[in-house]
Amino acid sequence: MVFYSRSAAFLIIQEEKSAAEDVYESGRKLYERKEQLAHTAFLRISKNQIVNTAKITSVRALLNGRFEAKLANGEKTIVNRHYAKAFRNHFLG
Repeated sequence: MVFYSRSAAFLIIQEEKSAAEDVYESGRKLYERKEQLAHTAFLRISKNQIVNTAKITSVRALLNGRFEAKLANGEKTIVNRHYAKAFRNHFLG
């Protein structure tokens, strides 16, 4: 089950629903959402996250080939090595 927040910058798979007011449940799987968001600012960054790249305020390269992305809402998230190339290409063309 995928839960997402209207105000948050990313989608995430969770075991259980958050107590936050602005969290909504979706019956679709994350890969189905990824297909729907293919031509938008959303980009898959790990097995369980899709991030809105328009909400990224800074990116920091980590030693192991991953990236740390800081989002407009102050949260930090990790871009997995498997998705790092697509992430880099998204910004550098």
